[in-house]
Amino acid sequence: MLHRWFNTLFKDELRVFIYPQRILLLHLKRTFKNGFKQTLVHQQFVDLPQKTETNGNETAQWDGLVSTLQQVLQTSHWQELAKSGAYAKVIISNHLIKYTVIPWSIALSIKSERQAYMQHRFKIAYGEPSKAWDLCMSEPDFGQASIASGVCAALLKELHQVFEQQGIDVNAIHPHLMLASNQMLQHIKKKKNQKHFWFVVIESGRACVSLIENSEWRFIRSIATGEDVAKQVDDLIQREAVISNANTQLPIFWYGKTPGSSTALKADSRHIKINLHHFELLNQQLEKRLKNWVPV
Repeated sequence: MLHRWFNTLFKDELRVFIYPQRILLLHLKRTFKNGFKQTLVHQQFVDLPQKTETNGNETAQWDGLVSTLQQVLQTSHWQELAKSGAYAKVIISNHLIKYTVIPWSIALSIKSERQAYMQHRFKIAYGEPSKAWDLCMSEPDFGQASIASGVCAALLKELHQVFEQQGIDVNAIHPHLMLASNQMLQHIKKKKNQKHFWFVVIESGRACVSLIENSEWRFIRSIATGEDVAKQVDDLIQREAVISNANTQLPIFWYGKTPGSSTALKADSRHIKINLHHFELLNQQLEKRLKNWVPV
């Protein structure tokens, strides 16, 4: 792991954020002058074809995404970056990811057993379609549950092929929840004894709601959202509290665009906003510009 990190330290990075409405591409560089912290060299936003109806067809959810990314990577700036030996990291929107919690079991002592049990849990949660997904789970701490993610294996394969065709090594492909969780962990490190809370990740049209108890994942659910996101999240928390006997009055950490229009949310001090990852702020700033733009 250390060797892999050292090899990428002096290379430029292509960071790709895949959202349902656009792709955000960032050219990042480390230099001795800036203390080897990553700085932004170049950015590009690319709108994706909008799908009005997918009828449950997974392929339709990302149809056009791969071809659009392929066309963009063939433009001059990204071609030059590829020639320089840069590597890529990809963050995929929660719209394209499924999640579930994998309970701890002392019987699952080896990786193959954990993989088989994870497949079983996904089949219970999502049915037969989960057989076509690439599944991955966090390394469990002793006695604690893990969070697991599933993404269409065909999508991952096509993404790898696109970067391979451009001569760019893919360092990692992560679900958006992982990036948000890292921001959440940074936040709670500053808060002593903050081990019990609800965690809500907001994207355009989707909310990923989870419960953390004793620093352990207990529940996760991803839902489509409408105009009153705060009410939808509150309703989901209330239902889950009844089912699992959870505390509805725990703090709620929000990552993403906080639905501040709700009067109830504003009046409730339990709601805490977590700072966005500094590179992801670019997407939110773009959304604000598009919202405020009025054609003449």
